[in-house]
Amino acid sequence: MGNLNTSRDWDDEMLQHESSDEDILEQLGPDNEDGYYVAMFLRRMIDSGEFSREPDSYYGMKRIPKIKIKPDLVKLKNSTIFQSVKTASGLKPNDTVPNSNWSIVKMIGNRQRGTGTNLGFTAQERCKINNKYLPNRSSTICNYQSKVYCGCYSKNGNYFITASQDHVLRVLDSSNPGYRRINRIQAKDVGWCIIDVAFSPDDQYFVYSTWSKCLHISPVTGNNNEDLQCLYLQVDQPRFCVFSLSFSACGKEIINGTSDGCIYIYDRYLNRRTLKIPVRNFLRNEVDVNAVGFLDDSSNVMFSGMDDGIVKLWDRRCLDETNPEPIGILVGHLDGITYIDSKNDGRYLISNSKDQSIKLWDVRAFSKSGAEERHGRMKHATLRNVNDWDYRWDEVPKEFYNTEFVLEDDVSVMTYRGHVVNKSLIRAKFSPLESTGQRYIYTGDGTGRLILYDVLTGAIVSSINSHDDVIRDVDWHPNRNEIATSSFDGRVNLSSYKEKTVRIKRDQNQPQPPRRRSRRIAQQRANQQI
Repeated sequence: MGNLNTSRDWDDEMLQHESSDEDILEQLGPDNEDGYYVAMFLRRMIDSGEFSREPDSYYGMKRIPKIKIKPDLVKLKNSTIFQSVKTASGLKPNDTVPNSNWSIVKMIGNRQRGTGTNLGFTAQERCKINNKYLPNRSSTICNYQSKVYCGCYSKNGNYFITASQDHVLRVLDSSNPGYRRINRIQAKDVGWCIIDVAFSPDDQYFVYSTWSKCLHISPVTGNNNEDLQCLYLQVDQPRFCVFSLSFSACGKEIINGTSDGCIYIYDRYLNRRTLKIPVRNFLRNEVDVNAVGFLDDSSNVMFSGMDDGIVKLWDRRCLDETNPEPIGILVGHLDGITYIDSKNDGRYLISNSKDQSIKLWDVRAFSKSGAEERHGRMKHATLRNVNDWDYRWDEVPKEFYNTEFVLEDDVSVMTYRGHVVNKSLIRAKFSPLESTGQRYIYTGDGTGRLILYDVLTGAIVSSINSHDDVIRDVDWHPNRNEIATSSFDGRVNLSSYKEKTVRIKRDQNQPQPPRRRSRRIAQQRANQQI
C-alpha cells in the first residue's frame, strides 16, 4: 500500500469495520463494543499522525544499515550504460573508476593555450569539474512545522514547489540561490495530504494529487480561488488516491498510478480521461501502482511500479484497453516499488524498493515468460519471515540489507544498497545529464540522510545527515550542484558544496601582527582620554 488513507468519513469508519492483514488493532473487534470504539479511535489517531507505534526514541535513532555484501559489477561493466556514463561524465574509456589523476589547473592551461578540442571546456569536461564539487553540506531554506511530502524543480530550474501536510503548496523562485517565495496556494479536496506534484514541461503549470478522485492543476503564479482547476478521473472506487503522476513530454497528457491498481491517462486538451489500464498481478488481483512515468520524450512507452515489486512496461501503440498486456516485465525486487526514474534515453530505469535497494534496469532485456508467477511463489516461500512487515511503522527486517537470495528471473543490471526505505514512498533519481553526466543516483533515506551512489561503482560517495526524520522527496537543480530535500521533520533543506574551513592556531610565542591604522588611531585617542 502506498500511504495511509484517512479520507473516509468518520461515521462510515465507526459503522463499517473492515478486518484485514494490515489492521494492527484487530484483536479489538466488534464483539467488544468498548474495545471496538477504542480501536477506531486509536487507528484514527495513528492515521492522522498524532502518534505512532514507534517508541519515543525512534526518531532520534539512526538505524544505518551495515552492508557486508559487495556490489557485483560484472553485468554493469559489460553494459552500454557503463561506457556511456563514463564518457558523459568526462572519463576516458580506459580511465579507472574512480579516477583522480587529473588536474583542473592543467585543463585551464590547455584551454588557454588552445590545445583542447575547442576554445572552451567541452560538456564532458564541465561535468567532470562539477563532479569534483558534489554537495556536502546542508542548510534549511523552509520550515513549515508540518510534514513535507513533495519538493521539485521546474524543468528550467526557475521554480521550486513544495507540498506539505498543512495542505499548502508554496512556489519559490529558484532562478537564484535566494529561494524567495512567490506564491502560496491552499490545496482543495485534501483527504489526508498532498501525495505528488509535477510541473508541466513548459514550466507554466503544476498538477498535484491527493486522496480524492480528481487531480488539481494550476498556473504557477495562479490564484487558488480562481485558477485551481479540477481534473476528474471518472473513478468508481469509494476510496481512491493517485500515488504518482507525471506529464508527457508535450505537456498534453498526465499519467497517474493509483490505489485501485490502475494506470490512468488524462488528456488536458480534451479535458477528460482517455485511458485506463488495470494493472494486475499473476493472480489477477488489484495491486497498488506506486510509480508511473514515460520512458522517454516520445511518450509512447510507459512504466509502472507495483506494490508487489514488479516493474511493467506498456506500449501505447499496441495497447488494448479491454485486455491490456504489458510488453514486458522486470523481476528482481523482493518487496514493493516506491519510485521509478527514467534515464530518458529509452533504455535504462532505476527503481527504489521497500526491499532496501535500488535496481538499475535495461528495458531491452525483460524477464522470461512466467517470471511474475515464479516471483510471487518463490518470494512467499523463501522470505516468509519478512512478508508481513509494514514499512510504514515496522522496523526494517535485517534480512533485506545483506540478503544473498536472488530471484531466478532477476534481470537487473546493478543493485545499490545502503539507504533505508520506510514510512513513505521514498524517491530515488538520476543526477542531471547536463551538470553531472548522470554519474550518480541520489535518494532520500528513512534516517534523514541524503545518499549519493556512484552509478559506476555502487559505492556511496556522499552521505549527508540533513534531517531528523524521513526524507521523502529529493530533487537536483538542473543547472546548479544543489539538491533540495523534503522531510517529515517539516523542513526543506538545500545541500550544496561548501569548502571545509581549516582553523590555524597561532603560536603564543610568535609576535602579534601590527594593528590596522584605524585601530591604532582609536587606541591612541583612548590613551589620550585616560
